[in-house]
Amino acid sequence: MTKAGMLATLSIALHIMLISSAKSTDLGRGCCDDDEERIAELEASLARKEKRKVSLAVSGFVNEALYFWDDCVESNVYVGTSTREQTRVRFVGDAEINSDWSAGYTLELGSFGGDSRNFSQDDAAGSRANSIATRKSSWFLKSKTFGKLTVGRDASAMFHLLDDGNGTNAATFADPETNMLALGAFRVRDSNGSFIGATSAGGFLRWIDLLNGAANDVAGQDGLRELVRYDSPELAGCAVASTWGGDDIWAIALSYKGTIGDFDLTGRAGYSRDTDEGVRCSPKPASLGEDCTWWGVAGTIQHSPTGLFVYGVYSGQEDGSRKAAGSAADASDRLWLIEGGLEKRWSDLGKTTIYGQYSQANGGSVIGVALPDSSGAFIQNSEVAFLGTGIVQRIDAAAMDLYLTYTHAGGDFNDSVGNSIELEGFDVVVTGARLKF
Repeated sequence: MTKAGMLATLSIALHIMLISSAKSTDLGRGCCDDDEERIAELEASLARKEKRKVSLAVSGFVNEALYFWDDCVESNVYVGTSTREQTRVRFVGDAEINSDWSAGYTLELGSFGGDSRNFSQDDAAGSRANSIATRKSSWFLKSKTFGKLTVGRDASAMFHLLDDGNGTNAATFADPETNMLALGAFRVRDSNGSFIGATSAGGFLRWIDLLNGAANDVAGQDGLRELVRYDSPELAGCAVASTWGGDDIWAIALSYKGTIGDFDLTGRAGYSRDTDEGVRCSPKPASLGEDCTWWGVAGTIQHSPTGLFVYGVYSGQEDGSRKAAGSAADASDRLWLIEGGLEKRWSDLGKTTIYGQYSQANGGSVIGVALPDSSGAFIQNSEVAFLGTGIVQRIDAAAMDLYLTYTHAGGDFNDSVGNSIELEGFDVVVTGARLKF
């Protein structure tokens, strides 16, 4: 039966039911007029639904974990949402215009239970606990020939640039952003076990006060913004993304995914510049200038027969606001990472990924942080090193990833007059699951 036939049949059935009901209760002629009006409204509603052209796909995942932390004086276990891959639900609408063009929209909402990004020695919930925020809200026009145009709140071309250079299933559990987020908002201790200094906003120095970056303190990577984005069609495994937004922030990135012989290759490279009056390179308190740039390259080479892989990152940024502060301020930030591991399917469950990594973040000056316990006025530069290992088990039948990771952070920093302060180590073990739907 056609849709039109089904609609006619339903209309006749409703007429019979309502008229019979009206007669059995002796409600009179006025009731039948009401029934006719209701049927007309129902038919109009059904017709509108028949004409709807935009499909709707709902997807997302839940990502909750346990965080075992130890700052060499105190230790504890917290439970919360992974900020690296936040629990979320995504609505994507798509409508076909013709054989080449389509239009649609994306609405993505992120949810926090416990906010792991803001865990600290005295906060097991985080400032954004039990909250929901809009991650993406944008519309798009897409052509198989010419590419895709997106307008609204969406991903910068530099969004997850370094993380997506990891071509294995450990990508969201073993990358630079994961390392930074493992530090939460925990306070730093010196080699004697004492908390250090105080920030200009009050309280003691935190690990994240030592680092700079637009997205979770990662130098050379950006986040979600209000923007216009263009994605080119893929050609021989290569694609280009470019974005513009604000006043003015622009970015361009190149991606590659392909196979050469027995080797699978994944690569990302990008460059971004911000000439807005505010500080966009780093979300630190100071706002002394403008013109920030950040860049990065990342890639993975994996031997397909054995599953052995190597993943590497090198990135940086130059912050115009710190240059404006004078010659004492170090305006450069650098980050590098090297990771090796093995990814194989040893059971019917799915792939198992085992990895080990070492990375180092060299932060420049953090002008908005005062150090009253030191003769220096601010942090001149810092060096934070990360040593990590972990295992990720994919369970294909449940669209689930089980993960267990360990990260150790340590380092030192110099104040503006050259005093060197060594930091006590910080250890985090994270175990949890990401379940997609």
